[in-house]
Amino acid sequence: MLTIILAQITQKRKLQEKIENTRLSRIDSWKKNLKEFKRSKYAKLHDDSVTIEDIKEQRKHATKIRVRRSRELERKNSNYDETVAKRKKKQFYDVQETYENEIRELYSHVCNSCGKICKKNQVKTLKRSTLKQKGFRSKFIKKLFSVENSDSEEFCTTCVTYINRGKIPKLSLENGLKFSVVDEDIQKLNRIEERLLAPRHVFQTLWTVNGSTGQFKTKGGIVNVHVDMDTTVHYIPRAIDDSNMILVK
Repeated sequence: MLTIILAQITQKRKLQEKIENTRLSRIDSWKKNLKEFKRSKYAKLHDDSVTIEDIKEQRKHATKIRVRRSRELERKNSNYDETVAKRKKKQFYDVQETYENEIRELYSHVCNSCGKICKKNQVKTLKRSTLKQKGFRSKFIKKLFSVENSDSEEFCTTCVTYINRGKIPKLSLENGLKFSVVDEDIQKLNRIEERLLAPRHVFQTLWTVNGSTGQFKTKGGIVNVHVDMDTTVHYIPRAIDDSNMILVK
């Protein structure tokens, strides 16, 4: 038993010695390699074959590489800025197009009863067939569709409430609110001739909203001055005193 224990101890010692020897040999080889590396580096630094021209060429090459990299970075940044600008421009034009389409389609629905121009959410569709199914007479339905040359079947919410009660809306064109047809001879008149033949002269002030190119608005009161048509017909050309106008100098 004792011999077996002694044999194991000797084996362990031999193994430890072997490991220690390999470690020391590796350290020695590493030190040798380090010395050789230092010698080669020192030799390169103090090599007489390397001239000043070689050093200048190396520096030129390094500067070329640096300039090339900086230009590539600038090109990438410029391309990025261009893409961002294009994206913003496209977004602006898309928003502008949607805005113009919404404005164009904002008030494009006409009520068939009162002729009012409404938004899309302010009108409802009432077909003739549905009105007949509700029990309305054809004469009543014909009066509801007062707007001429209209293929739509849309009515504003105010008129729909009257129609559901079985009444003609108060603002319907059938209640004497329809404009009379203008004669062809009157349509051929110019502005001066219209002014001479007008039974009333209208005085009102017109202003523009948001600058000279904006929409027009009326400000103040509107005055209608009655004109005697007999005087206009018998005294053409009229004198300034008979023109119902004030001469301002």
